[in-house]
Amino acid sequence: MDKPTLKERFFGYAEITLPHGKELEYLDLFIKSRVIFKTVDTETQNTRIRVPYRELGYIKKLTQSDYSALEIVCGGSIKYLIAYRHRPGILVGAVLALVISAYFSTLVWNIEIIGNKSISDKHVLELLDKGGLRPGVPRGSVELDTLTNNIIIEDGNIGFISVNFRGTTAFVELSEYVPPANEVQAADSACNIVASRDGVIVGLDVYTGSAAVKEGDTVKKGELIISGIVDSANEGYKLKRAYGSVIAEVVDTVSVDIPYKYTQKVSTGRSKSEKTLIFFGKRLEFSKNSGKIYDSCDIIENIKRIELFDSVKLPLELVETTYNEYNEKELTYTREQARELAYAKLKEDIAALAKQGDITFTAVTESETADSFSVEALVYHTQDISKSLPISQSKSTE
Repeated sequence: MDKPTLKERFFGYAEITLPHGKELEYLDLFIKSRVIFKTVDTETQNTRIRVPYRELGYIKKLTQSDYSALEIVCGGSIKYLIAYRHRPGILVGAVLALVISAYFSTLVWNIEIIGNKSISDKHVLELLDKGGLRPGVPRGSVELDTLTNNIIIEDGNIGFISVNFRGTTAFVELSEYVPPANEVQAADSACNIVASRDGVIVGLDVYTGSAAVKEGDTVKKGELIISGIVDSANEGYKLKRAYGSVIAEVVDTVSVDIPYKYTQKVSTGRSKSEKTLIFFGKRLEFSKNSGKIYDSCDIIENIKRIELFDSVKLPLELVETTYNEYNEKELTYTREQARELAYAKLKEDIAALAKQGDITFTAVTESETADSFSVEALVYHTQDISKSLPISQSKSTE
């Protein structure tokens, strides 16, 4: 069902349910008499139309005695102005509100961003703000071609961006940069595979190229493992892109240190809240002590966008900030507690290494001082250490 527009709500409207069985008769009459209306509900048994409030007098003349058969529900603000037409203060206020509304309708209220995937809305809004487009500025004050061109030049991850206004909302549509075909094809250029770190080769599969090492060999970071220079009996030496899997046993050191003394937040039970408004991006503070309620506190901020008639987003946000006071209390772990925490953290770190390959051996040592308890582990595990390097760079590094 079609909802009333902002214009209809302001100037007033009437929804009329036509008598069952006579819908076509009434619709034909209204069309011939040039009554302005729109059909808003045809799904139920009766047909309902919406007309501007000013049309009601004309409809009453057209239908005459049948006018009472129409079910009419009025809405919008104009009916209240008519009811109070003998009170000039209300009328003056309404005219003033209309003038203010007309002025604010020339400003940017909202910015909607479409098409971004890896680029955040916050980053796009910062680029727009730098170019002069933000809530509260006149729609015609920004040269859109210049704005969009500057954004593309400044941020190489944006391939296309456009700004179009629909009412008071600026719709920003963008597409992220995709490398051209020749850059993608560059991935097929001649390359060697070198070691990304020190290790002992435990598994070597060569798909393209020739192996420069064998299983059991110890390699250093940057050492050639698979060469992209292939010797062909028929064609001689050819440069290709080396492909292969290089699994090596590597060693990582994992250290965890747990201080015996630590601080903990303890809630005092005291809490205060305050409300502020953000109007066209500017925060309107109503309290002199805003943000300075307690010396030590957790701050929770809840922002609610204000909407008119649950459909029109206003450039107005209500911010409710809650301050929960706490004191910092100094506590001390026992040696066993610190040891337990250290081994729990060590277990987490080793589990992260296990995602890279199999853990083959772990050697753990403990140490402690007057201030902390520490554990250190030498973790031997497998990892793919292959790294592609263009042959031209391989030669230069040699």
